[in-house]
Amino acid sequence: MNFDELQKSWKAQPLTVPEQSPEAKAQLLARWRRQQRKVVLSNIGVTAAFVVTMGVLAWVFLSWHTSHGWLFSGSLLCMALLLLVYLWVIWRGVVFHRPVFSLPASAYASRYVAALRWRRKTITTFVWVYMLLLWLSLMLYFTSVLEGTSMLMRISAPVITTAYMVIVKFAIRKKQRRQLNETDSLIQDFSALTATEE
Repeated sequence: MNFDELQKSWKAQPLTVPEQSPEAKAQLLARWRRQQRKVVLSNIGVTAAFVVTMGVLAWVFLSWHTSHGWLFSGSLLCMALLLLVYLWVIWRGVVFHRPVFSLPASAYASRYVAALRWRRKTITTFVWVYMLLLWLSLMLYFTSVLEGTSMLMRISAPVITTAYMVIVKFAIRKKQRRQLNETDSLIQDFSALTATEE
């Protein structure tokens, strides 16, 4: 295909976006609800786990803060703050309002696209930042707690923790890729929905 044929083919494309059928809108709604349900259930599980973790961090702090220095208290405080910030980030990506397709798409789609983009940013950027800061907090904690122990213990605890975090991060890559694909697909569909009404 030469350039002239390609140019004619490109110019022959319709300029208007075809109207989406009610069935397509209903499918989009079903996909949105299914993903929202997964996200909310996942967030509830993470929240429950973090509440237990915060309880353990509080117990560790209250039990041993007098026998350790500021590094111990600071590392526990950093971990607790990271947990709270992470909870805020994951719950910010949830929209509790359902789309009403009888209204114009501009009334609800921009809110959903913003939430989906936030989820995408959470998966691609914030999880990495969170894990790095959590790792740093754990290393500070180990520095404080393992002071005065054998060299083997001071080296093996951070190495095992680092290896565990790396293994977990690479083990969830497939799930994160699937979540990104679902999120990107919904972003495109909601964007196309608003484009049909403009």
